[in-house]
Amino acid sequence: MRPDFGTDGRLPSALSMGTVDAAFHLATGGSPVPLAFTFGFEGRAPTLDSVRARVAERVHRVPTLRYRIARDRGRFRRVDRIAVDRHVHEAWLPEDTDGSATSRLMLSRPMGTDDRPPWDVWLVHGPAGRHTLARP
Repeated sequence: MRPDFGTDGRLPSALSMGTVDAAFHLATGGSPVPLAFTFGFEGRAPTLDSVRARVAERVHRVPTLRYRIARDRGRFRRVDRIAVDRHVHEAWLPEDTDGSATSRLMLSRPMGTDDRPPWDVWLVHGPAGRHTLARP
């Protein structure tokens, strides 16, 4: 009996795309669909270094964050060393009282097409006493 993906502590170096993954990738011309998740908080914002440290602690425990689409586009390739500073960013939008500027920023950011997994985390400093963590 084969254990579930990654539950034995090892991740395969490459995975074949499933039919749905390949169809979606072809339909979008290889471009990710812009979709952002935002989480708003009241109170003092954490530092960029503390957000990066928190992500670095956890990223290797989330298998989907460890893969990128291979250049041959039929496979996902594992990335062993995640450069958190290339994935976790910071922005200041002090006039963004309704979150619309944060949404526009997240939807306007191009996903990385380099050799890193296609995800980012943003710490967005909003009006006094408010901040947002966003994942475009």
